Amino acid sequence: MELTGTPFVVLTAVLAIVAFAVAVWAMPRLAGSRPRLLARIVALALVNALVVLAGVVYLNASNGWYASWGDLLGTEARQETAAVGDAAQAAAAPTAAAATTTAPPVELPPLPSPGQRKQVYTYTGRASGMTGQIEVILPASYETAQAKDRRYPVVEAFHGFPGTPSGWTSKMQAQQSFDAAIAAGAVGEVVLVAPTITATATVDSECVNGPSGTPQIETWIAQDVPRFIREHFRVKPARDSWVAMGYSVGAYCATMMGVHHNDTFGAIVALGGSVRPDFSTGAPWPAGSPLAARYDLLAQIRTQPPPVAMYLQVGKQSPFWPELSAFLAAIRPPTSMTSTVLLDSGHRWDLWQAEMPKVAAWLGSRIPGFKPGTG
Repeated sequence: MELTGTPFVVLTAVLAIVAFAVAVWAMPRLAGSRPRLLARIVALALVNALVVLAGVVYLNASNGWYASWGDLLGTEARQETAAVGDAAQAAAAPTAAAATTTAPPVELPPLPSPGQRKQVYTYTGRASGMTGQIEVILPASYETAQAKDRRYPVVEAFHGFPGTPSGWTSKMQAQQSFDAAIAAGAVGEVVLVAPTITATATVDSECVNGPSGTPQIETWIAQDVPRFIREHFRVKPARDSWVAMGYSVGAYCATMMGVHHNDTFGAIVALGGSVRPDFSTGAPWPAGSPLAARYDLLAQIRTQPPPVAMYLQVGKQSPFWPELSAFLAAIRPPTSMTSTVLLDSGHRWDLWQAEMPKVAAWLGSRIPGFKPGTG
């Protein structure tokens, strides 16, 4: 019986209901002596345990945290990997439109926390009008005298929902992963940028632009945040030095950056995401509207594959697998794809975190602006 299958979910629910009914029937008959009191306590504990179990099984089936019994028991995850196309060529290829950039200021603004690698800003975007938090993790060498003229590649990283930018430095441990890869000579130093991707913490934005008068999240992460980084830090301008990266909902955001904003981002890394926005409480636009069509990335890549290098980690047990499988099958030049397909693993932090060393190595070996010694 599969861990996430309907039969197992129904079985645990039925067991909880039966245990509750039996407990209700038995309680009056277990009054009196100490042994009977102990039996009442055991019966109530069993009912509560089965109710909690049924709830956990249902939530796991809905969210896909653990996809199989082997995944739950910690057996080694089975994976399939594949690579299609030339990632370096895709990341550096010319695009139809040049990114909208501004000349870097002669003198950059001072850091809010000099001497610290983590810098935190609250910024209002000029294009989107949105105010949000941006966390920046600087390379270890950034403030040294030897690096005063050095420019660095950028990883713009998107968190999941619910979540905050600090998910990248806490649970995902991105700084530690990159530092270890840099020390090993696998990748050059990077500026890691983590902006908020929600206008309201309780509303899943899926990184889209809603109708006029609603939050314009796509514009915020695709235009405002890159402009802010160029105006505040010594970063490389070329698209092969800019990567969009995300996990869960943020993975959809990263893929969307590669499809619609490859003038800025030459490569993307998507861990555990989808290729269509998933609005559990209803989309912000009518079905069939132009906005809805824009955010169907499977349809977009089938008709106009972008010049971008993609790194995707996807789960075969994910409810999004059919469309993800079709997305992988649709890849053709000028798009490049490196994929890791988890055969029986779920949707959770430790899986994405474990992928980070491979992500850093892929960036350093395949994406020109991230190669060691190119600063």
